[in-house]
Amino acid sequence: MNINVIKSKRKTCEIKVNADGSVTIKAPNHYTNPMIKSIIETKADWIDQKLKWMSESEPPLCFELGSTLPVWYEAFTIEFSDRIDTYLDHAHKRIMINPKVKPEREAIKREVIKLLRVVLRNHLVARVKVLSEELNVQPNEIRVKLMKSRWGSCSSRGNLNFSLNLVLLPKEIVDYIIIHELAHLNELNHSSRFWRIVEKYHPRYVEDRKWLKMNTFNLNLN
Repeated sequence: MNINVIKSKRKTCEIKVNADGSVTIKAPNHYTNPMIKSIIETKADWIDQKLKWMSESEPPLCFELGSTLPVWYEAFTIEFSDRIDTYLDHAHKRIMINPKVKPEREAIKREVIKLLRVVLRNHLVARVKVLSEELNVQPNEIRVKLMKSRWGSCSSRGNLNFSLNLVLLPKEIVDYIIIHELAHLNELNHSSRFWRIVEKYHPRYVEDRKWLKMNTFNLNLN
C-alpha cells in the first residue's frame, strides 16, 4: 500500500483513500512516525473496506462514441447528432454531439464538458433561487469549476463555487450540497449550529453524506 504523509499546522489527523488505491494522511506537525503508524493500524479495517468499495465501483468515465456517461446519475449514451448542435436528448437518454466535432476522445470530452457545464449551471441557478429563499439567505455569485476533491465551497463574500462533477450525481444529492453551501452563509464553519441548519432543510443529510463517500470514486470529469 502506497502511503503519503503530509504534515502541517493542522490540529487533527485526516486519512483519505485515493482513487488510485494510495492512502494520504494529513497530520499535525508534532505527530511522530510511531503515532502515525498507530493511527494506520487502528484504521486498517476501515482502509481495507474503502479499497474494497473502490475495486467494486464503476470504471472511470469514458468519452468515446457509444460509451455511456452518468448525467444526473442516469446513463446517457454518447452519439453524433443529426443536426449541427450538441445537446441532451432526455427522451432517449443520449448525449448528442455536433457532427463537426472530431471523433476523437479528447475532442468529444471537451464538447461533452462544455455541454454539461451549461446543463449544471442552469440547474444550479434554479435550485439556488428556490433553496436560498427557504433558508432566507442571499448568495452572491454562482460559479461552476472543475474541482478535483470538493463538491462545493462558500466564500466569506457569499460566492458559491460548485464542482462540475455535480452534474453526474442524483439531483437529490445535489440539493444536499447546495443546502450545505447555503448554510455556510450563516455559519462559515462546521459547528453544531451549522449542522442543525443543514438538518432543518435537508433531514436526510447524514445518509446523503454517506452516499457521497461510498458511490463517487470514479464520478470525476477531470
